[in-house]
Amino acid sequence: MQDRPLLFDLAQLLEAGMAPVEAISRLQGGRAGKNRLLTQLHDDLRRGHTLAAALSASGFASRVEIEILKTAETAGKTTSALRLIAANDERRRARTQSLRLRLWLPNFVLFVALALQVVRAITAGSSLGTAVIGPGIIALAIAVISQFLLAALARDASIWQSYGWRLGLHRSSALYRQYFEQTFYTLFMWQTDAGIDYAAGAKTLRSLVDCRAYRNSVTRYERQVSNGNSVTESLSSVGLLVPGELQQVMKVGEQAGRLAAALQHYLYLRGQHLERVTEQIYAWLPRIYYIIVVVIGAASMI
Repeated sequence: MQDRPLLFDLAQLLEAGMAPVEAISRLQGGRAGKNRLLTQLHDDLRRGHTLAAALSASGFASRVEIEILKTAETAGKTTSALRLIAANDERRRARTQSLRLRLWLPNFVLFVALALQVVRAITAGSSLGTAVIGPGIIALAIAVISQFLLAALARDASIWQSYGWRLGLHRSSALYRQYFEQTFYTLFMWQTDAGIDYAAGAKTLRSLVDCRAYRNSVTRYERQVSNGNSVTESLSSVGLLVPGELQQVMKVGEQAGRLAAALQHYLYLRGQHLERVTEQIYAWLPRIYYIIVVVIGAASMI
């Protein structure tokens, strides 16, 4: 993932009029810990790659963020996209770090309890090997669960979007639907603001989620807008837009010729709401984990 100060600094240099390759060269001087990544970016830019393509190859951003940056480059809004990506990642990093710290305490307590269990077993006459096997397996299981949880939360959001579509959550879960719409329509809004044709934009939107049903829906939407149908009606008819506030916002915005502005305002407010929901989810995850640890710890004492 990207480094927040790096992307903010890159945006500032580009805003000052530097070319991307020159800006990366300037950043290389004071960032010893990022030299390999910056060298890769520099080399890709020298070979003629766009900034979005170079960042994608370096693993600096998620799939939807790269597509937003590609769109922003065509509209001359690269610095705005870089700041958006950096701000989003700053929040993700803060949540992950907070979760990591919350998981440390129960793990430490459990490992101490397991160590005491080993000591008791040895004093009761068990051999060291016999005493260590059971607690060692439990400690290993807890460590694996911790790392799996952190790794799963660090994965690209588009992967979870894909799982959700395959499970039909876009129809059955209102919360999943909100997260999906925030991702899909954020890129859609950037495309609309850049003046990209709806049918052309659909080709990029189709790559966001790795699910045949989703891709088929976007393909049908593409055909309808290519035939001159209303974008709001086209999205609604293929299930990418459901009746509700968002549909009404898009209908009014399209009729007024201000679709991008209407979506931007709506997505900003929805984004604040989803940020609060995400914080609540991250607050509950350690509690669920604590229960797992307690259950495993209690079982080990039997």
